[in-house]
Amino acid sequence: MRIRRIRESDREQLRNICLAQASARAREDPLYGQFTLAMYCEPYADMQEGFVLADEEDLAAGYVFCALTRQKHQKALEPYLPLMEALGEEYSQRVKGECQMYDAFAEEYPSHLHIDILEAYTGQGYGTKLMNALLAYLKKQGSKGVMLGVGPHNLRGIRFYQHCGFEILYEDDGYVMGKKL
Repeated sequence: MRIRRIRESDREQLRNICLAQASARAREDPLYGQFTLAMYCEPYADMQEGFVLADEEDLAAGYVFCALTRQKHQKALEPYLPLMEALGEEYSQRVKGECQMYDAFAEEYPSHLHIDILEAYTGQGYGTKLMNALLAYLKKQGSKGVMLGVGPHNLRGIRFYQHCGFEILYEDDGYVMGKKL
């Protein structure tokens, strides 16, 4: 296993990982699956800012995506907004809520991330290696902080982020966590 930069040729594998690690609803409900990919995978894959955990055949087994700035994320998200709005009011409202969250913390935490690793590769230190690669990249790019959102029932994820030095910034239907760089 090795860590490398994301490539366009990884896109289908990234989609599969995103859905495999998403909620059961994203796998069972086609509309929610489309929303999940449009919100949490495609814009980041378009930016190609982040890293892949690649197996012996150079296939992605995990990733950590980032948006260096809120402005870059918004620009990458724009082509997917009509699709998400067409899915229905629930999805339109969720996009607006998440973007408001990003906006609220963007000054202190201009970067944000999304990480997923296939279950077979968890618990082996690969998440920490992916996170360390991303944090070093963000520091080199001059980012002063990074944030993420995590669901309230994802206790494993919350512990992992805390292990990586993230603190809870806000709590509502989930958590916003951040780390100064």
